[in-house]
Amino acid sequence: MNRRAFVIALGLAPSAWRRLARATPSDADLVRAIVQRLSQGAGLRARFTQKPTVAALNAPLTSRGDLLVARDLGVVWRVTEPFRSVYVVGAQGVTELDPTDMRVRRSPRGTRAAAGATQASAMARALANGDLSSLYAQFEVRTSGSPDRWSMLLVPDQPQLKQVIGSVRLEGGAVLKSLCLNSPNGDVTLIELVDVSPFERLSDSDRAWFEAR
Repeated sequence: MNRRAFVIALGLAPSAWRRLARATPSDADLVRAIVQRLSQGAGLRARFTQKPTVAALNAPLTSRGDLLVARDLGVVWRVTEPFRSVYVVGAQGVTELDPTDMRVRRSPRGTRAAAGATQASAMARALANGDLSSLYAQFEVRTSGSPDRWSMLLVPDQPQLKQVIGSVRLEGGAVLKSLCLNSPNGDVTLIELVDVSPFERLSDSDRAWFEAR
């Protein structure tokens, strides 16, 4: 076991240890391999296509844009189509910006309006940080495939989390390629990622998204 894996193992909470102990060796090894791949660098940038299917509507409402995951700060969703908007998910909650990058509203952390985005971003940051403790503490984790082509199903087991997330399926290889979020009300959101690029240092312009918001 290398030093990084040893440190991650030491950080597992008791409940996480119990889940990991119940996992088969192949499952546990695959989870570690996936998380190790996804936790390279200080974060990642990507382009996304989001296809939410709302139970009450017949057709998906597709949007496109750019994604920034900063391990130490949060997640920025910059929607460019069909209209421009920005959502900054940080320690304080979710901030929505208008096309001029002025704040429209903030949903504080802990409110129902911010719960889904906050939890999804926390999950993304946990993966980017190689944080197995957070992953196993909040979800039942099921995996299949190999490190080069894998699928991971996360099923929440915390009551608060179950209110906003039914399950999350992630698929990828060397990088994360897609996320499919199933809501308890039947809504499904598919997010496909392309041009995924890990980075070693967050630029000043990217850091500015999280400041004075």
